[in-house]
Amino acid sequence: MKGKVIAIIAAIILAIAGGTAWLMHMENYDEFCYVEVHDPQVAEMPGDLRYKYTMETWTEKGKQKKLTFKTAAPLENGQILKLEVRAAGVYHYNFIDENQIPEKIRDKVLQN
Repeated sequence: MKGKVIAIIAAIILAIAGGTAWLMHMENYDEFCYVEVHDPQVAEMPGDLRYKYTMETWTEKGKQKKLTFKTAAPLENGQILKLEVRAAGVYHYNFIDENQIPEKIRDKVLQN
């Protein structure tokens, strides 16, 4: 009986440790997506991040990915964004120049 209790406690500890390690990995998982702004569909919201956008973006691997994110200021046509994506969604974005888009996907990003 005592051996079963110890085994169950050990299994619970291992499950918690494994879950924690997985969550830490996902929190630090970064993927970058790129988009050029064209007639964005925007929803205005209350608060600091007032503008909510949903856009088709391109991953560095060349796959299309629809992302939703918020900004403090409205985006303008022609702006190019590099979006840092984590497990919970868009974590950060930067405005970039055309030559900063990976060559492999540059044509895809700029054709939209």
